[in-house]
Amino acid sequence: ITDTGIGLTKEEMVDNLGTIARSGSKAFLNELAESAETGGAFVASRGIIGKFGVGFYSAFMVGDRVQVRSRSAHKKGENQPPLVWNSDGIGSYDIDQVPPDVRQDRGTSVVIHLKEDHLEYADEKKVESVLKKYSNFVAFPIYLNGNRVNTMEAVWALEPGKVDDDTYASFYKFIAHAFDEPLDRLHYRADAPLEIKALFYIPSFHSEKYGMGRMEPGVSLYSRKVLIESKSKDILPDWMRFVRGAVDSEDLPLSITREKPQDTALIAKLRKALTRRFISHLTTMAKKDPSKYKEEFYREYAFFLKEGICQDFEFQEQLSKLLYFETSKAMAGELSSLEEYVSRCTPEQNEIYYLCAPSRELALESPYLEAFEKAGREVIFV
Repeated sequence: ITDTGIGLTKEEMVDNLGTIARSGSKAFLNELAESAETGGAFVASRGIIGKFGVGFYSAFMVGDRVQVRSRSAHKKGENQPPLVWNSDGIGSYDIDQVPPDVRQDRGTSVVIHLKEDHLEYADEKKVESVLKKYSNFVAFPIYLNGNRVNTMEAVWALEPGKVDDDTYASFYKFIAHAFDEPLDRLHYRADAPLEIKALFYIPSFHSEKYGMGRMEPGVSLYSRKVLIESKSKDILPDWMRFVRGAVDSEDLPLSITREKPQDTALIAKLRKALTRRFISHLTTMAKKDPSKYKEEFYREYAFFLKEGICQDFEFQEQLSKLLYFETSKAMAGELSSLEEYVSRCTPEQNEIYYLCAPSRELALESPYLEAFEKAGREVIFV
């Protein structure tokens, strides 16, 4: 694994590779904070994801010996030969000069001598699958045997106003493994209560109605474009499992394996912010484009909203305003919200009347409906 960075001197090898859990990235950020006269110096540091100083040592999980070859770009080392750090991970290491027959340009190369039971990581397809899963959207190019692997752009990280419809559509088909056009999308950024970049898609249909089983969550969690959790079950409530997309937050502290966020309080805060924003988006759609909301979204996804009212008590009131029903005075297929129903009630009516029935036809034939029709009362069909 080779880069073309600034490399390491012998002292840096001792300091950074000879000490477990010493984070060079964190130390760099601390030095930057101390030396920076203005906050602008932190712009370049936003792509740094290291924090705990143990990521390098994961190499010993699959390798019985690891070598780090490096040629430093530092002035005091410009005439020095490249060095190689060797260790079997048991507790000792040695540093020597790179053999003359081994080429090492400026930068660093990590050589992992794989264990017998982990030779799969020498397979190009396996390495490619790992790179595409976790690092498909990082900003710098990653090449595997001369071919660039991370060719997809992190659309969620772009300015919402600068992305065209074709880019949105192609990214939806990629991230959702879909063939349809999305019914709608929500692309937004927020700085409070957390730094959030989110891109949500509402597919044109869902598979549960075809008896294909309960859908899995469809939104993945990233931090600085690096995958933290694919199809996360924690960042959105279960009733939003039909949503597809990506969420990126630089405020999340990451676990050592980058598989689970450590701070569950932050995840709860993120979940709350995302849910509130999505409900607000649906509310705006219902007001500004009622035809699209009723005829396209609601007829396809009403079940999920009703499920949310039963399960998501924190947002129960907001969700209730998104429900629509047929009524006894409306035409077949015509939907009304509770607010619209109340607006049509006479001043002396203090109750909301509803009738549960399997279909509109059976509701109209119900003997319970006759009294209300004679009294001129409108009844909601549930």
